[in-house]
Amino acid sequence: MPLIFEERLAAQRKEKEMLTAELGFKKPLSKEEKIVKKKERLAAIGNPPGLKFSIHDTALYLTIVMEFRNQII
Repeated sequence: MPLIFEERLAAQRKEKEMLTAELGFKKPLSKEEKIVKKKERLAAIGNPPGLKFSIHDTALYLTIVMEFRNQII
């Protein structure tokens, strides 16, 4: 019985994915993943390498430190 178009297309996609996996190529990013990566790159501008704190993380850290200091005194 001949395969319908969608089944053949799905089989071709699976075969292509398996071939690229064998070669070690990365799977292309989706549109959403590309947007996230772009935002991450833009957010990293001005931040030292290896330091991945946001402004909110820094503010939270400072708040915790100040509360801790107030408890000691």
